[in-house]
Amino acid sequence: MAGEVNNSNAGEGGFEADSKPSDYIVVQLDQLSSAQAKRVSYVISKICPNATLIGVLLTPRSWDIRPFVILPEENFPSVIRFLCPELKEVKVLASRIKQTLELYTGKFAKEGIYLEWGNLEGQICYRRKLLSVTLADILAEDKKIDLAEYLKYLQGVANELQRIHRANAVHGHVAASNIGLEDDGKIVLLDAAVGATLLNVADYLNRPDISAGYDKNEFAPELRTEFDLSQSADVYGFSALFSQLIKQINTRNLNDREKSMYDALAVLLKQMSADKPKDRQSLTNLLSLVSDFEQNKDLGSGARVSEIKKPSIAGRMIKPQRTVVSSKPSAKETTDTPKQERIVNENISLTEEPTKADAQSDIIKHQIKKNTLPRRGTAEFKFVEEAEENINHNVIPSADLSKDDTFSIKANPEIEKFRAGQQAATMPAKGKVPEKIAEANAESDEEEIVAGRRFFDWKFTLLLLFLLIALVMLGKKYLGREAESIDEIWNTEFSIEELENGWKSGIPSKMLPTVATAINPRGFDANAEQIIVGAALRGENTPLDMNMNLIRIAYNRLWEAELKQEDRVAVLTLASSKLFKKPPLGQIQLQNLHPAVFFAITAALGDQALSFLANSPASVLEQLSPPIGAAFTILNSAYPNLSCADERVRMLARILTGGASDPLLVSQFAGVDTAVRLPILAAAFRQSELAESILNTLIINPNLQLKNSYTDWAQKFELLNWQELSAGEKLQIYAGLVPNANFSIASIGKMFAHPAPAVRRKAIELGLQTIRFSHPGAAQILSYLKEKPEILDGMQTFRLAQFLENPGKATSAAVKAWLETKPQAELLVIMLLTSASGEERTKLDFAIARQMQDAGWKPTPDQLAVLSAHPEPYTRIFAYTEIFHMGDKKRAEQILTKALSRETDPKIKNLLETNIRSLK
Repeated sequence: MAGEVNNSNAGEGGFEADSKPSDYIVVQLDQLSSAQAKRVSYVISKICPNATLIGVLLTPRSWDIRPFVILPEENFPSVIRFLCPELKEVKVLASRIKQTLELYTGKFAKEGIYLEWGNLEGQICYRRKLLSVTLADILAEDKKIDLAEYLKYLQGVANELQRIHRANAVHGHVAASNIGLEDDGKIVLLDAAVGATLLNVADYLNRPDISAGYDKNEFAPELRTEFDLSQSADVYGFSALFSQLIKQINTRNLNDREKSMYDALAVLLKQMSADKPKDRQSLTNLLSLVSDFEQNKDLGSGARVSEIKKPSIAGRMIKPQRTVVSSKPSAKETTDTPKQERIVNENISLTEEPTKADAQSDIIKHQIKKNTLPRRGTAEFKFVEEAEENINHNVIPSADLSKDDTFSIKANPEIEKFRAGQQAATMPAKGKVPEKIAEANAESDEEEIVAGRRFFDWKFTLLLLFLLIALVMLGKKYLGREAESIDEIWNTEFSIEELENGWKSGIPSKMLPTVATAINPRGFDANAEQIIVGAALRGENTPLDMNMNLIRIAYNRLWEAELKQEDRVAVLTLASSKLFKKPPLGQIQLQNLHPAVFFAITAALGDQALSFLANSPASVLEQLSPPIGAAFTILNSAYPNLSCADERVRMLARILTGGASDPLLVSQFAGVDTAVRLPILAAAFRQSELAESILNTLIINPNLQLKNSYTDWAQKFELLNWQELSAGEKLQIYAGLVPNANFSIASIGKMFAHPAPAVRRKAIELGLQTIRFSHPGAAQILSYLKEKPEILDGMQTFRLAQFLENPGKATSAAVKAWLETKPQAELLVIMLLTSASGEERTKLDFAIARQMQDAGWKPTPDQLAVLSAHPEPYTRIFAYTEIFHMGDKKRAEQILTKALSRETDPKIKNLLETNIRSLK
C-alpha cells in the first residue's frame, strides 16, 4: 500500500502529480523523528484508538503528516488528513471546508469514501478511504492510451463533477492526483475544496509555505487571486487536465470519424479553459459531444460554442414563474438523509450537528450556527460580466457606492404638459387686459383700470400659488410618499411585462407596483427583484426615493448567491421604506438575516440603521468574505463587544463600500488609535487599487496633517518612494505589517526605526542576512533584540543599528543622546561584553561602561574576566577595580595576574601590580 501511494507522488494527499517524489514519502513509525512519532500516536489515540498504523506519508509541511490506518471493523485502509492550523484565522474559508465535509459525510455518505471528520486542537481533520490508484498513476506511466479509454476517464470525471455541482458544491482542484479509481473502475474525486482552500489561505496570510507543492496552473485564474470558488473553476481544472491527457492518445490507428472527434475535443477543451468564467464552455456541451460520437450522430464542426443561457440581473432577464413562500416543508426537505458520521471523541472539539439548508442563524446571540459560503450556483439569478466589472474583487469599491442616492425627478413629459396647460389657461396674453375685467371697467377712468389690473395681479398670484401647491402634492403622490395603501398593490396581480414596462416608464406611480411586488410577504417575486436590483447594479438613476446603495452592497457578487429569500425581501423593504406610509418593516426578522444584509444596513442606511443595529453584535460581520470579514475581525479584537450601531463599525463599513476615496472619512478613522486602525485598512486594501489613494491621504495630504508615530516615520523615511514595493505592500509596512516582499538594503535599514515591533523584528532578521555590521557582537545583540523588539522604540533601535554597523563613527553627542533615552540595562551589558573581543576601542564602549558604573552595576566574576581584556581603557580600569574588591581574593588575584600579562598601558600596569601585591 505504501509503495502504491508513493508511486503516485502522494496523489491521495491532493498534491499535483509532478511533485518531487522525495518530497512525499511513506515511512514507518520508527523512521519518524520523536516529535513526529509522538504526534502520529496522539492523533490515532484521539481519532481511532483501535486502528492499526500501516504507514505515514510525510510532506514538506510539518502540519501535514498523514497516517495510514486500518480499523478492525473496516476491511480497507484509510488516511487521516489535517488542514493547516492557520485556517481558523480565515473564518469564511474554514466555513467553506466544513460545509464541504458535511456534504461528503452526509448526502454522499453512502459512497463510503469520506468516513468522518472533526476538529482536533483547533485543526480541521478528516478520515477517508485510501485508494491505491489515481489518474496521476496513469499519467506517470507516460504511455499511449486508446481514444475509448480516454473517453471513459473524461466521461467519468465530467459526470462526477456534474453530480457535485447539482449538490451546489465545488471541488476547486480537479487535478490528476485528486481523481481516484476504485477497484470496480468507478471514478471518484478526492479532497474536495482542500487545494483551493489552502491556496486562498496562503495568499491571504502571505504564507506561500502553506501551499508549497501546488501547481497554480491547475487552478482557475480567479482562484489564484480571490476566494470566488465557483463551479466554473472546476470546468477550468477539468479542461487543463484532459488537455494534458489528450496528448497521450494513440492517434496512429484513428479512423476519420475518430480523428474528427479528437479534433473536436481539442477545440472544446481549449474553449473550456478561457481565463474569464463567462467565456468557458460547459461540461454539458462536452458530454453531449461524447454522446453524439458514441451514438454515431453527426459531429458537425465539433466545436459546440453555443452558450447555455443563464439567469441574469444586469443583462437579459429570464422570467421565472412567480413563487409563493410556504411555511410547509417540501417533500424533499422532509426526506430523511443518511445519519451524519463524525470523528467522535470526548477530547475532540466537534462542529455542530448538521442543519437543514434553510436553517436560521442566531446572530443576535453572538453566535452564527450556520456559516454561509460563496456558492454562486445556488443563486436564482447571477450578475453578468458588465455588472461585475463595477465591483472590485477585494472590497466593495464602486465609485457609485461611495455616494448616497440623491432624490431626483426626471423631466416627466406628462407633468410638463399639465403645467404648461394650466399656465396657458390662466395667464393673460402679454400686453392685453383680460376680457372680464375690460367689460367691468369700460366706463372707468384710467386709474380704475390700473386698480383693476392690480387686483387681477393679486388674484393671479394666488392662483399660481394654489397651482404650485397642487403640483407639489401631486408630485408627492407620484413619488409614492403618500400612497394610500401598499395592500392595494399587493391585492393586484401584475404580469412580468407590466412590471418591466412600469419600471422602464420612469413614472414613479407606475414604478411603485414593481417595488411593492418585490417586497410582498405573501409571495416572493423574482421578476420584480431582478428588475430593481439590475437597475441598481447598472448604476441607473431612478426618480424614486430608494436607497440603491444599500441594494448594491447587499447584492455584491461576493455573497449574492448566499442570500435567502428573507434576506432579499429585507433588503428591498429597507431600501424602499420611504416610499410607503406603512412599509412592511415588521416582516424583517434581524436574527435570521445574512451578515451581508447587516453590512449593507450598517454602511448605507445612515442614522435610520441605529434602531435596527443597536442589539446586533459587530461580530456577525466577521463572517463576510475576506478581506471585509478580516477587517472587522481586527476591529472587534481591538474593541470587544461592539454593536453594528457603533460609529466605528459604521465608519469602517462606509470606507469598505466606497468611502476609501473620501480623504476626510479615511483620516477621521485612522486618526484615532492609529496603531489599531491602520492594520484594518491594510488588511482590507492591500490588494486594491485604492491602497495608493489611502497612503496619499494619510501621509502627504496637505490639508490633513495626521500626527502619530506611524505617519511621522513614513514621512521621515519617505515610504512612498520605496520603488521595490507596490502600493499595497507600502500600506502594509505603514500599518506595521510585514508583506512577503523583496526589500532593498536601504529600506531594511529604515524599517529598524518603525514604531511597530513586528516590523523592527523583521528588519533585524533581514538585516542580519544583508547588512554588514562591524561591531563584533552585532549578531548576538540583534538576536537578543529580535526576541524582545519592544524593549526599544523605533528610533532607539535605528540608532543602535547605526552604532553596530560602524561603531568607530559614533560621536560622543550621538551616544550620549541615545543613552539618555534609557535603553534596557541588560542590552547595554550584552553590548559591552561582546565588544571586548574587538580590536579597537570606541566612544560607545566608554560611554556605556561609565553609565553602567554610575548606575551601580556589579558584574559577575565571569563578566569581569571578560571585561578585563576589553580594548577600551576606562572599561578595563572599571573591571580591575571591581575585581580587586571581589570577595574571592584568590580568584581576583588570578584574573588580575592574567590581565597584567596582556596590559600595555604603563600607568594601568602600575595600578595592577599594586592591586596584586595587596591581594597577597
